[in-house]
Amino acid sequence: MGVEAEGFIKKIEALKTELAKKQVDLEKAWAQGKELKDTSRAMLNLLDDLNRSSASMESAKKDWETTFDAMLDPIFIHDSLFRVIRANRAYQEAAGLAFHAIIGRPYYEVFPKTQSGPCKSCLKVIKSGIEEKEEIYIPQTDKTFKILFYPIKDVAGKHLCSLHVMENITDIKKAEDAMQRELEIIRHLLMISTAAAHTTDIDALMERVVSCLNMIMSSDIALS
Repeated sequence: MGVEAEGFIKKIEALKTELAKKQVDLEKAWAQGKELKDTSRAMLNLLDDLNRSSASMESAKKDWETTFDAMLDPIFIHDSLFRVIRANRAYQEAAGLAFHAIIGRPYYEVFPKTQSGPCKSCLKVIKSGIEEKEEIYIPQTDKTFKILFYPIKDVAGKHLCSLHVMENITDIKKAEDAMQRELEIIRHLLMISTAAAHTTDIDALMERVVSCLNMIMSSDIALS
């Protein structure tokens, strides 16, 4: 009976040891479960933040695109090989082509078309990294544009691409030309008035009058 009791006691001790081990394993499992739950919650929060950030970035992108397309002046961005990588609606309308026919092509083959390749100021911007401007007359459309060239660089200052903003100054140039024309007419009329007041030789006076009228009228031949 004593041997059986001793064996029974040993079994109890073994069970206690096993129970203690199971308890430790259970506590570890609980701890791991809590850690996993915390990790899962953190990942869900991170995913939620990423979703919100993505939605915010997408909204910002749409706002930028809307603003970009709302600008009345033609605007485009080209890469280091002068290929158009982004253009607004005004540029597309000025070029008279669909976007798929514009993107990826050198801008000087699209708008404004040139026989000599990129604009001189465009090349200067790439070389110097400083913004430039240039006036270009486009015979095909009988319009004059003042183009602003801006370099776009990375954080290290390396040139990535260029932004071109084309301001239509056709009306301004026509107004300036008309003003210059008016000034020329006034100047020649004053010359006629001065000649009439101070010239006694009728032949010399008529020669001056005919010369001035010829300039005013932009005629090929003037007779008196």
